[in-house]
Amino acid sequence: MPFVYSRTVRFSDTDAAGVVYFASALSICHEAYEASLAAVGVDLRS
Repeated sequence: MPFVYSRTVRFSDTDAAGVVYFASALSICHEAYEASLAAVGVDLRS
């Protein structure tokens, strides 16, 4: 089942060169993971 997650990259997600900082990239991936689970009905609050 395809899943698309769209998010704006914020200035705070980048380093001085304007590249997404690796820790921010991992955080964005985790946000997408949680959103994909929510889309199929998995409740992470329990």
